[in-house]
Amino acid sequence: MIKKKFRLTWKDINYIVKKQKIISGQVFSFLFFNQYPNRIHNQYSIQVPVKVSKHTVQRNYIKRLILEYISKNNLIEKKIWKNYYKIFVITNKKSIPLIKNTIETKDKKLIREYITNSFEKSFNNLTYKLWNQW
Repeated sequence: MIKKKFRLTWKDINYIVKKQKIISGQVFSFLFFNQYPNRIHNQYSIQVPVKVSKHTVQRNYIKRLILEYISKNNLIEKKIWKNYYKIFVITNKKSIPLIKNTIETKDKKLIREYITNSFEKSFNNLTYKLWNQW
């Protein structure tokens, strides 16, 4: 779990969704916006839809895996290219069947590996595309 100041508020999420700055990876997409100038950290929130799994336990497990990756790699305090951002992580609609099939295997190691690798690839895609914008 990350601290409250590193999470997005409801107002932030609504604003980010309205602005529609989005970068899609293979499994995860990122809605983002520049951070306020007085804050020197990134803020994250994650949404895993009910379509992935009707069981809250499994959706929360996916969220925890992503948050674990964020905290292990210190992505909260690192700049992404040259700025800090407010980032809302969502799953791609096209990838929902892939995630669903992985979860149905009920092999925790396989789920952990798939989610962390997918998030890493998607996040690298985000940094690459932000780098190309400059």
